[in-house]
Amino acid sequence: AYEIYQCDWSSDVCSSDLRDITTIATVRAGERTRPRLVARQAGVISGVPLALATFRALDPDVSSRVDADDGTTVAAGQDVLFISGHGRAS
Repeated sequence: AYEIYQCDWSSDVCSSDLRDITTIATVRAGERTRPRLVARQAGVISGVPLALATFRALDPDVSSRVDADDGTTVAAGQDVLFISGHGRAS
């Protein structure tokens, strides 16, 4: 799955420039951001390693804090993970 994900992202994202028109229009170049992923509804978390790999592919210097690993039962509104990195990647 990881190799497929890399191929898909390399075709959708313009290398290290991250040239998404909406992102360019709304996020200043060089800005660091700290988004968080929150569960919209109660359930079991899945896909945390893939999410982290995606952010790291776009910004190798991204830092993260995982509050709910895969297999964790969460309530609606519960924090799952926090990311800190290049604003145009996170």
